[in-house]
Amino acid sequence: MRRLVVASLVCAFACRGASLDDKLDRLDKIKDALCACRDKACADKQDQAYVAWKKGNSKTDQDRASPAQQKRFTATRDEMRKCAAKAEKRRRAR
Repeated sequence: MRRLVVASLVCAFACRGASLDDKLDRLDKIKDALCACRDKACADKQDQAYVAWKKGNSKTDQDRASPAQQKRFTATRDEMRKCAAKAEKRRRAR
């Protein structure tokens, strides 16, 4: 879970060959799945998906992102952080 928060500090864009918007769509799906998680196993699975998503990105993707795409990434990343924090809080409350 902590890896997700730390890794999300790095602005990245998904699988090579896909458009940046497609990559951001994939990140949105990971975020939605993470936010729907109710247990650690689910959150860990989404963390692994995020790490794989991040590994599929290149510096070139970051360089060619439009301001709107950068803003979209930042908003998604921030939502993911909130969801990760909520999941961690739920885990500690048990």
